Amino acid sequence: MTADPYRTALAGTCARAIRDHCAFTIDTFGPGERLAGTLAHLREELAEVEAAPHDLEEWVDLILLAINGATRHGHGPDAIMEGIADKVAKNMRRTWPDWRSVSEGAPIKHVRGSHD
Repeated sequence: MTADPYRTALAGTCARAIRDHCAFTIDTFGPGERLAGTLAHLREELAEVEAAPHDLEEWVDLILLAINGATRHGHGPDAIMEGIADKVAKNMRRTWPDWRSVSEGAPIKHVRGSHD
C-alpha cells in the first residue's frame, strides 16, 4: 500500500510545528513534566473559550497546551500525529447516538462497547 502524499506532507508539516513549539516551551518555561501548571493553564484557557467561542486563537491555545503536555510526558511529534490519526479513525468506527437526541449543552458520547 502506498502512502497518501497529502497525509504524509500534512503530518510532516504538523510534526515540524510541534517540534518548534516544544523547543520554545522548554527554552521558555523550563524542563520537566509541569502537569499541575499545564492543567491549570488549560482550565484558564477553557474559560476564555467559553467567553469567546468564535476566537480561533483561544481554541489554538488549548491545542498547543495539550501538545505541550503530551510532549512533556514522553510523546514526540510523530507519535502525537499518529495518535491523532488513530483516534480520528477509532472515533469514525464507533457507534454514536443521533445528535438530535442529545441536548445542546450535553456531550455526545459514543455507545460504550462500540470499538472502545
